[in-house]
Formats: sequence, C-alpha cells, structure tokens
Amino acid sequence: MKSVSIFKARKSNQLLFVVLIAIVCSGCSTIQTHTGKGNQYKPYIGTSVAIDKAKKVWKNYDYYGQFELYAADIPASLIADTIIIPYDLYKYLRNNVGRENKELNENEL
Repeated sequence: MKSVSIFKARKSNQLLFVVLIAIVCSGCSTIQTHTGKGNQYKPYIGTSVAIDKAKKVWKNYDYYGQFELYAADIPASLIADTIIIPYDLYKYLRNNVGRENKELNENEL
C-alpha cells in the first residue's frame, strides 16, 4: 500500500520538476531585465516586460504554444519581482535620488 502512495508522490514531483525546468528554460523576464544591458531597476519591470511580450505574441501569433510560454512567464516574473523588490527599490532610489539632488544643486548655482 505504501509503495503506491510513494509512486504517486514521485509522479507529482516529476511533473512539478518538469514544469519548473520549462519555466527556467523559457527565461524569466525578470532575470532578463536585470542581467541584460541597461540594467533597469524599477519595481516590477520584469512583469511589465512579460506582459508586453505576451501582448506582442498575441497580436502576431506565429507558432503554436508560443503564447502559452509567454503567459506562463507572467506569474513567474511576478513572483521573482516580488522577491527582489527591496533590491530594485534600493537601486532605483540610489540612482534617481542622487541624480535629482545634483540637478537641484546645479540649478541653484
């Protein structure tokens, strides 16, 4: 009896593993925006990029299953953006607040 329940648990773990590998291999938009050129540090930038990609693919539907991959990227990017939001806010505020202070000081002179 126990071997049957272990087999079912292994089957569900295998399915979960395949789904996770598919998401990782498809390339999370959050990872792409943070490691690519320009390094945009805005809160939830990866999620907005994933939504834009899904909209673009929806308009120009070329390959079967392509939209589903981009649609699966949206929740993955949302989770990843939520996890790294403190870092994004730190970098965003560090880059923009320092720049605004410099501009204010230059205008006063």
